[in-house]
Amino acid sequence: FNMYYHNVDYTGSQLTASYASKAYFSGDVKVDTAPSYVSLSGATMTTQDRGTLYKPDGTTAAVTNQQNMEAGNVTFMENAHFWGRTTGSANFHVYGGGNFDVGKNAVIDLEVGGPNQWGESGSANGWPAVYLLAGAEFRVRDGAKVNITTNKTTGIQSTGRGGIGMENNAKLIVESGAELKIDLDKRLYSGYNGAYGDAIRMGTGGSVLVQSGGKLNLAMSNIANGYANASYLSMINMTGSGSFNVEDGGSLTMKRTGTTSTIPYIGINVEGGGV
Repeated sequence: FNMYYHNVDYTGSQLTASYASKAYFSGDVKVDTAPSYVSLSGATMTTQDRGTLYKPDGTTAAVTNQQNMEAGNVTFMENAHFWGRTTGSANFHVYGGGNFDVGKNAVIDLEVGGPNQWGESGSANGWPAVYLLAGAEFRVRDGAKVNITTNKTTGIQSTGRGGIGMENNAKLIVESGAELKIDLDKRLYSGYNGAYGDAIRMGTGGSVLVQSGGKLNLAMSNIANGYANASYLSMINMTGSGSFNVEDGGSLTMKRTGTTSTIPYIGINVEGGGV
């Protein structure tokens, strides 16, 4: 079935979990998956799976490990503006064979929070901001802009999150005139695991294509504070056979700040037969 969200401002638990559904966003939509919220009756409600997060300085904050949404297909309509924030999980899970489609001139701003291993379902490879299950496709269309950052507006500042995770045969396409930006602050409490916090992590058979005129901008800061449970951090990690292509006229930039004395930094890491 189809779900339509137009000019919605929502604070609460996960917006929806409907694995075979199609979700459409238009107009201005804000989804803040919060550890607690005030209901229409005025009562303070606690979100499912609410927990306590240690900030880098050792103080604590309440978080929830629910996503903004789990769905089979997610479509942001032309000119839509979507803002989503989490405190202890990924923003979106897109299920196998589904699509995460950012329409022409749409603007998507995602803030992801919590250690990379935190999430409602759990995963050996962690949960980055957008997680594409096997065969899913993430497409950014002409004129659209997607910004993925670690959670900054709540002041939590403790996340080893990655940007985009791709299971086997998933695809990422940045079309001509489109821009995808991933900017990850790796500051993390010393007891947490920063492993798998790559900006883009590709499974076997995965593919990334930046078309001519498309832009892919990747950045990491405070790398040394990702802590020793991560053996390395990379901007792009190809874990099996697959492809990463930037067409002539396309743009790929990678920027890092912060010492790497405690954790090796790898710009592009190819573990399999990728090209």
